[in-house]
Amino acid sequence: MRLEEFIKELEIYAGRGLSLIVERVAKEFEGKDEREKIFYTVQKLQEMFGVGVVAPILRALAKKIEPVHDELSKKDNKVIVSNCYFRSLIEHSGLRPMEHAFCWLCFGKIESFYQNVMYDFPHKENMCIFLMKS
Repeated sequence: MRLEEFIKELEIYAGRGLSLIVERVAKEFEGKDEREKIFYTVQKLQEMFGVGVVAPILRALAKKIEPVHDELSKKDNKVIVSNCYFRSLIEHSGLRPMEHAFCWLCFGKIESFYQNVMYDFPHKENMCIFLMKS
């Protein structure tokens, strides 16, 4: 996922005002790789607007961008994301998975593949498990 793609799709869902804020905030993270730029930009948005505002936008946006998770597998009624590139960044922020707005990009992408999915707390070591409701 590239920052430019993220901003373009964000503008479609949330308007030009928010995409301008994202462009400005992203400049603070020059020198980081693309995924880290997006992660830290989303974190800054979460600090400004709260997870309740940012998460639904990202959840909808996820259906239009390339996957953000590294490994996705389906076993029985479970969808498992393992080896998440962002896990250490999320935990370093003091939050658990799904408490950080960025996680909703992954959740939204999973929803685009599988219907009736919900996150299963607590998470296991370096894995997020989503249950598929029947």
